[in-house]
Amino acid sequence: MSTRVPGVLILLFLLCIQPMAQATPVPNAPPVVSPALTTPTAIHHWSVDIILVNFDESIIDTNTLLAGLPLSRDYDAPNVDIHYDIEYRVIFAPSSFTASLRQFMLEHSVSGLDIGTELNVTALEYQKAHPDEPQRIFYPRAGRCIDGNAVEEWLLDNPPVGPPALGYVLYLLNFSEFDASDHSFEHWYDYHPVDPDSG
Repeated sequence: MSTRVPGVLILLFLLCIQPMAQATPVPNAPPVVSPALTTPTAIHHWSVDIILVNFDESIIDTNTLLAGLPLSRDYDAPNVDIHYDIEYRVIFAPSSFTASLRQFMLEHSVSGLDIGTELNVTALEYQKAHPDEPQRIFYPRAGRCIDGNAVEEWLLDNPPVGPPALGYVLYLLNFSEFDASDHSFEHWYDYHPVDPDSG
């Protein structure tokens, strides 16, 4: 039986962030030195691609999506201050990409009535307050359990656009079609973390 990993599934979206390049200084970009400061400042540019998969482009307000996201980051290093400017691109994945990903997810998932585990938060809180009264806090859960590691590897191997030279790619996946309208049957993504001690 698979256990649902908290935080992996937020509503019906998978937030899958993969760094596409290390945030290291670009060799050909010399630091820009401010005359008022003794510490040099290296200025670099990040790109963040936000790729929307299986969303209706006509109802997505990209300005709202980008509102509040940081436009820069500053880091203090021992001998240099580092300033990053951040540029965002919102990209709607083509239908062919969505169809291929959907098929891959169906092939790398298990569906049924007893597939996952659901946490009864009320019972857990009661048990914490009354340790001498054990409660049943886990219940079987119906749904589709998708191999999150396999999906991440597929996204890395099949990007709909070329990755930025320096920056990140954020995928927002909308596969609510896998779910029942009353939420009695939903999908989630399971991950298989590697134990750093045992490998």
